[in-house]
Amino acid sequence: STRHEWRAHTLDLKTAKASVRDTWSDIPGWKGAGTAIPVFALRTADDFGVGEFRDLKKLVDWAQKTGQTLIQILPVNDTTMTGDWMDSYPYNANSTFALHPQYLNLQAAGVKQTPAFKKMKASYASIMKRCRAFDKMIYDDGMKSGGKEYAEILSGSYRHVMAAHKLFQDKDGNLLWFSKENNSNGCVNTVDLTYPEAPLVLAYNPNLQKAMMTSIFEYSKSGRWTKPFAAHDLGQYPLANHQVYGGDMPLEEAGNMITLATQICKLEGKTSYVDPYWDIITTWVNYLAENGLHPANQLCTDDFAGHWAGNCNLALKAIMGIAGYAEMARMKGLEDIYQKYNAMAKEMASTWEKETHVGDHYELAYGAGKDTWSQKYNMVWDKLWGTHIIPGNAMQTEINYYLTKQNKYGLPLDCRRDYTKTDWIMWTASMASTKADFQKFVSPVYRYINETQSRVPISDWSDTKTGLMTGFKARSVIGGYWMRVLMDKASPLKDKDFLFRVENCENVILEGEGADACTLGGYADYAERKAFCKTYGKSGTDGAGCIDDILYSNCIIHDC
Repeated sequence: STRHEWRAHTLDLKTAKASVRDTWSDIPGWKGAGTAIPVFALRTADDFGVGEFRDLKKLVDWAQKTGQTLIQILPVNDTTMTGDWMDSYPYNANSTFALHPQYLNLQAAGVKQTPAFKKMKASYASIMKRCRAFDKMIYDDGMKSGGKEYAEILSGSYRHVMAAHKLFQDKDGNLLWFSKENNSNGCVNTVDLTYPEAPLVLAYNPNLQKAMMTSIFEYSKSGRWTKPFAAHDLGQYPLANHQVYGGDMPLEEAGNMITLATQICKLEGKTSYVDPYWDIITTWVNYLAENGLHPANQLCTDDFAGHWAGNCNLALKAIMGIAGYAEMARMKGLEDIYQKYNAMAKEMASTWEKETHVGDHYELAYGAGKDTWSQKYNMVWDKLWGTHIIPGNAMQTEINYYLTKQNKYGLPLDCRRDYTKTDWIMWTASMASTKADFQKFVSPVYRYINETQSRVPISDWSDTKTGLMTGFKARSVIGGYWMRVLMDKASPLKDKDFLFRVENCENVILEGEGADACTLGGYADYAERKAFCKTYGKSGTDGAGCIDDILYSNCIIHDC
């Protein structure tokens, strides 16, 4: 038999009280098939994209045409009470009779269209077309970089990341993009969230990356933040009036800001974004130089793990921050500064490699021993930039070791616990030299997202054995999943950095295969091209910006 719901409503006229009784009765012998769907999942060509009551008529027509006899929808009563995500729970209505205004069609209800609404309506089709094209690009980028599982992870993560931000302008017209540290203390533009989420933004819109960082730079430039390293945050969302984090992350935040600034400069082929803040960046890099090789008892972005003196991964962050500063100095034409800080970074990296190498891997902290290890995800910039700062094949050594440490739902963050940060796994995986090895790290993360019983917006902090959320949800840091895409977009050629290759193939003539060895990549600005192009033959202009005596015929024009 099938159960049938019916209601008896009564109204007591004396007390003006309504009585609603829901009861069930069985209808023996009756069977039916139909569709169960919430109104917010309905879509028609002329609704607003979140489901409308008017869509129910078309749903009924469709059900009748397809021979269905039942339609079940979730409650559609108004649930607006707290003004936050709790209002999405359909079984917590604030009225028995009031319908949810979300499902209204305003025009059908008699609301007059404003010019802004008319403009939006006229643009709706083209906007949706662009949205669908963007969705396809995300999936295609994932497929190209890492295969089907990776593509599906990215497709399911993009809106999650973007929803954690607010876009606006300040009084001076600067574009600002405030992030909120969800499921934590609600900080605005936390630098060590800006860092892990950066790959997505850098891959698709570096202007948004700058819009997150500008406020931190301006905080220091204003004189309100006077410490020799970057602030941790700007305040508690939405009030960006001072850092509210109880402590500092000196090496972490200084390294993050300099490294991200370097990547912006490389993507744009110029240093115009950092030029107004160069003195501040110089102060920060000198802090890294003085304190970075052997970190004191400082917190890093993984602050839930506690303080840890001699953190090897934090030392790598400082080293790559110094290397990044050198790269920006060279782009500014400051060759002596480049030589100084590049040599410093290489010397520090050499010391790091010798002091932390414990057989088949590198330890968690200086002196911690061969039984310790950690994800050294901060190395990834050395591969992305082609700077060759970290010696001894350390990156591949770590990758080989990590592959022996994976659990069912991913690679642990380090040897101390079974939990991980899935954003860092994707950074670590991007250090792999082959797509096959990259996919070996991706598959457990895909399994975690697909199988976890923690039904929350993707938790970036999870247990690699149980697949359960350890903490954190709905956070922007999973923009880090795009690191491999960023790497493929920013460095399509192996060893793309021109200057490194010129230093190592001084006598190459740009003919035949030689042209592929020493081409100029990452320097789109005319002045930089002019400064760094070498003399290899007859004079002339190649038409692509490399001027002053360069052989045109066999040069790889796109990069030269």
